[in-house]
Amino acid sequence: MFVADGDQLYVAMELCDGCAVGMSLPMLEDVEARATTLQALIAYTESAVNVGGGDAPERVSSASVTGNFFGVLGLNATLGRTLDPTDDRPGAPRVAVISERFFQHRFGGDPGAIGRTIRINGAPAVLVGVLPPTAVLPDFAQIWLPLDRRAISADRSTRDLGVIGRLKDGVTRAEAEAELRKIAADLEQAYPATQRNWT
Repeated sequence: MFVADGDQLYVAMELCDGCAVGMSLPMLEDVEARATTLQALIAYTESAVNVGGGDAPERVSSASVTGNFFGVLGLNATLGRTLDPTDDRPGAPRVAVISERFFQHRFGGDPGAIGRTIRINGAPAVLVGVLPPTAVLPDFAQIWLPLDRRAISADRSTRDLGVIGRLKDGVTRAEAEAELRKIAADLEQAYPATQRNWT
């Protein structure tokens, strides 16, 4: 996958006794509020959804992503548009972006598919864009939806968000890692029940 200035991306995760997992929603929001070494953070979850509308429904690998996901990665749509920060706001119209592979499979490469309403897990969503064949983050995703933070657990022990940060210009990975470790240490003091021994 081509990512603009990919060397500036930093995968952020929580660590405990040598294991690496995703990040909880509260941890993500704490890092968003406190980190000064990162331009932006993006987050995603992976799942499978039922896609209907037109032909027979089918089960498809999907990702729910923050509205700034594609902008931070520097990925553009080959047809239509990607998601943007307005798409994951509460009450925003439901939209979807699909892979080139799914576009060919489901819609036969018809550009008229853009703007069409499809059903995802029974709920309508407007198809707004098609990604280039090289867009494979997360692996195997065929459809990308806006992440609804209201549907994510607020439990600090639920660490299921994939998180990637883009470094600010002139900031090294070592500087970002040091800052994130300091944030984690501060949060361990504030939330010992769920953050103890997590960095």
